[in-house]
Amino acid sequence: MTAEIAIMNRYGVALAADSAVSIGGPDQPKIYNTVNKLFSLSKRAPVGAMIYGNALLTGVPWETVIKSFRQNLGSKTFETLDEYADTLIEYIEATPALFSPEQEKSEFRVHCIELYLSLWKKIEDRLHSLFEESGEATPDDITTIVTAVFNSELNEVRDQEQLEDLPRDYGVNLVSEFVDIAELIKQHVFEDFPLDERAVSSLNELTAEFIERSPASMESRGGLVIAGFGETEFAPVLIEFEIYGVMAGRLRRRRLPSRQVADDNRAIVVPFAQREMVDLFMSGIHPYFQFVVDDALSTLIDALPELVADAIPNISSASRESLRSGGSDLLDAYRSDLQEHIQGAHVRPILDAVAALPKEELATMAETLVNLTSFKRRVTLDAETVGGPIDVAVISKGDGLIWIERKHYFDPALNHHFFANYFRYGFSTQEDDDDSRPSAVG
Repeated sequence: MTAEIAIMNRYGVALAADSAVSIGGPDQPKIYNTVNKLFSLSKRAPVGAMIYGNALLTGVPWETVIKSFRQNLGSKTFETLDEYADTLIEYIEATPALFSPEQEKSEFRVHCIELYLSLWKKIEDRLHSLFEESGEATPDDITTIVTAVFNSELNEVRDQEQLEDLPRDYGVNLVSEFVDIAELIKQHVFEDFPLDERAVSSLNELTAEFIERSPASMESRGGLVIAGFGETEFAPVLIEFEIYGVMAGRLRRRRLPSRQVADDNRAIVVPFAQREMVDLFMSGIHPYFQFVVDDALSTLIDALPELVADAIPNISSASRESLRSGGSDLLDAYRSDLQEHIQGAHVRPILDAVAALPKEELATMAETLVNLTSFKRRVTLDAETVGGPIDVAVISKGDGLIWIERKHYFDPALNHHFFANYFRYGFSTQEDDDDSRPSAVG
């Protein structure tokens, strides 16, 4: 998990990201606090990029991908932020040297492992329930459960929106190309559950659909945020993608709704990845606590009408149903009133204040909210998956991307050549020389 945030108003957009990355399994993760997640996307234009979740794109650091794109982009600018996003995607898909065939195979392997282990856990849970009920499970019972789980998961996956711009039969072709990898993982995961021909066919179909419609709950997914201004845009725009890796030369992605400051939306606060502390700050209630209270009230409201009805002698069916309906109406009213209070007493006042913040205060707020998440992880027994130095940048139409806080893995005083080369396009200006200082470098 990571913590990143974007805060926007008419003055610009502030981006803040921690430096933590987890390596290894969930049981014993190794955490490093040195990863760069925030970058300038152009050396000339007021555009930045931020990543969250997975720091690697199919085994290649996002830092390498973005800085390579930035060098390729040079001094070229576009009228809209959408064009920067489209050009970055085109660059990734048109640069096969970025990803070796072995890396794409590894990406396929990761998806199969995640899918098959999830299926195995659901099969195991159903078998456990069957053992508790009858004390045994016959081979026919196992086959029935396996088939039911595969079909259920297939229906769930098909309900997901398909990833963008994938060719026809994309998933089927990948399963066919990497059939040996899928078969090896299949044998390893389902060794205790013999699969008949129908189950194997169903699993292959499910794998193909999963490749095309990967769910947002995937642990291996990442995120890409592009924020700033196009040449014709005078209010900041933010574009966000869920990223599922590169296979067969395609960046598998799902674009989320864009966000833009406007007259009816003068301030925007967008947390990414580990967001519960930002939600707590904005709404005045921890999202998990809100869920627990809502779930408890829902259970109470469901049970109470029946208790009341059972206590009334000779109650009619119509009256019993009326009690149930009244309880449901009360729960809906509670939820509506709570949301209205959260918006009126917490969210809107904060957004009204954010709308008037100058650029430097946007940066302070963004850094503070990321630091709050980091502090929460540090003083609890949870793994410190948020931490390290916090990089902060502000992007405005007039000044471009300005670094407020920026870590370096080297001593800037010993590496003047790095800053001297930063703006070198084959020409030089006095402005370039003035901007070639550590705080202005991505």
